[in-house]
Amino acid sequence: MKIRYLLAGAYLGLGAVGAYAQDFDAAVVTRGSELAAENSCTGCHRADLTGTNMGWYFAPDISPNPNTLIGQLSIEEIVAYLQTGAAGGAVAAGPMVGVIENNTQHMSVEDLTAIATFLKASPASDYTPGEPPVMDEATQARAALSYEVNCAACHGLSGEGIPGMIPAFAGNPSMLTNDATNVIHALLMGARAPATESLATAAGMPSFAWKMSDAEIVEILDFVRNSWGNSAAAVSIDEVEVLREDLEAAQKIVSTQ
Repeated sequence: MKIRYLLAGAYLGLGAVGAYAQDFDAAVVTRGSELAAENSCTGCHRADLTGTNMGWYFAPDISPNPNTLIGQLSIEEIVAYLQTGAAGGAVAAGPMVGVIENNTQHMSVEDLTAIATFLKASPASDYTPGEPPVMDEATQARAALSYEVNCAACHGLSGEGIPGMIPAFAGNPSMLTNDATNVIHALLMGARAPATESLATAAGMPSFAWKMSDAEIVEILDFVRNSWGNSAAAVSIDEVEVLREDLEAAQKIVSTQ
């Protein structure tokens, strides 16, 4: 039996409010819903899939809203992400590393497809990107140089990343969420990708807490989140300050010479 799911919310240039999604198999969607609950997808990302801040991490919106990663990935790409930890320029980090390493990479393609189908068939949230910051020329130039010195060797001069290993910044919705907790956390504490059977490298990122002040972290994140066609809300220096304190991350080392 095929059923059609109404996608709620405004689609900002990508379709009308109340647009209908593709047909989905009702039994597959039901199975996916059950698996999502059993595997705590809805526990962290909420029953309505709109995500929530969990303190040190942000569980993002995983509804099919076109501004989210799930909204932009196909069912096949979501399955690949849950199997390998990478898809569509995104690479899993934080709590998802353990989920993928210890759980989803070992699940059958059939079950992962059911979860992916459930996510794509669910109502889209009303999430919209926040207002981007206004950066003057001096700040823009300083942030661009900081990116080239500290980030470009791995993430690329144009934010392209390395497929399956290092996340892209350009066009990656995971980097652009209004809640910037995850990208702040990565700069303060470092991060690593999952080690899976097909992508075993588990590339790591070092902490930059010792090297960057709160203001410098804000500058480089605002630059990354608003370059190469990206557009994202301004990062708050208060967010960085609070998370640095909560995580007991190092302070920037300042030379006395």
